[in-house]
Amino acid sequence: MRPSIRDAAPADLAFLPAVEEASDTLLDGMTSVAGLPVLPPPATAAELAASLHILVAGDPPVGFARLEEVDGQAHLEQLSVHPDVAGAGLGRALVQAALDWAREQGYASMTLCTFRGSGSQQVRRMDCHGGRHGSQAPHAGAGRTP
Repeated sequence: MRPSIRDAAPADLAFLPAVEEASDTLLDGMTSVAGLPVLPPPATAAELAASLHILVAGDPPVGFARLEEVDGQAHLEQLSVHPDVAGAGLGRALVQAALDWAREQGYASMTLCTFRGSGSQQVRRMDCHGGRHGSQAPHAGAGRTP
């Protein structure tokens, strides 16, 4: 059974750095694709507490989505799923929950950064209202709707 997705509670924040660190092991050997010598360290509980919003999967959390606002748009800053539950659809469920949250907050789109090829960074825009997903120039999009 897949863990439910919910808003993070303050007590959840202490679990999330370890989830991110474990999730990062799935990217071992891929830092050159991202153009990084090493991945940045996991966010601390204090850094996570300063986030715009965090969604978690499970109790205790085994995955999370960290949301921020960038140039008036919702931005998926971090998506982490513990390797012990990878492949069960939690990442997809967290992205959908993040889109739903962004739409409920009045955002027209949500961005996330991806790394492709030899270190080129793309900002992907996802329409919060069910439209197509696509690549955009950094910080492009409609932002919040009135």
